[in-house]
Amino acid sequence: MRDVVNGGIRMGGYAAVVRELHQRVPWGAPSGAEAPAFGTRVLAGLLTGFTGAILANPTDVVKVRLQAEAGTVSGGVYVTGLYKGSAPSPGAVVSMWQLAAREGVAKGLFRGVGPSCARAALVTSGQMSSYDQTKQALAASGLGLFQHEGARIAFASFVSGITAATVAAPVDLVKSRVMDDARASATAAAGPSYRGALDCALRTVQAEGPLALWKGWVPSYLRLGPHFMCSLPLLEFLRSQVFGLQTL
Repeated sequence: MRDVVNGGIRMGGYAAVVRELHQRVPWGAPSGAEAPAFGTRVLAGLLTGFTGAILANPTDVVKVRLQAEAGTVSGGVYVTGLYKGSAPSPGAVVSMWQLAAREGVAKGLFRGVGPSCARAALVTSGQMSSYDQTKQALAASGLGLFQHEGARIAFASFVSGITAATVAAPVDLVKSRVMDDARASATAAAGPSYRGALDCALRTVQAEGPLALWKGWVPSYLRLGPHFMCSLPLLEFLRSQVFGLQTL
């Protein structure tokens, strides 16, 4: 559910936003004759990622909270884990409804929307702009191997995974901590641990050091890298072979 909304907007809408921005930004070309600048691609990724994250935030909150539940269930309640003594949550749709009723729309369904949007904007901008720019650079390099579209797509997909994982890691960590903060603190009968995304980031750096913001980079890349290695070639195939559009 989340990826249909978020991924559909941030990847499916990227090319159209690049074309529109290319004709409107001061550094662009109104005629659209020249290739879009790298800054145009970065801005397009920021916009599509931000938009997709806003619309998909309720599903993102529910996903994080359901994934945080882990333990042995006995008698209808968790007997181990972080939520020991609590009943397991129902399905995603029911959980979303209950979350809105219990915590409200703004503080429940759209909790953590700031770091979530920042994370999605950075991921999409890093992913799509680096992919787009790498393909262009490889095509102009004159190297024999990269004169083949398939080779350019494969290598650019690899670069986009590394870029996205690196630029998004700090926001990704803060987003996850903020989103699960309310329910974890409620279970412990205490108030929220963080006052917001910035407070979470500052306290993380103070307690664990600056490199803590990149904690989990390797598993993050192992998730994003293969995903981009599959999704970007698939996107190119659908554009060129199914919808008759130009590749990125």
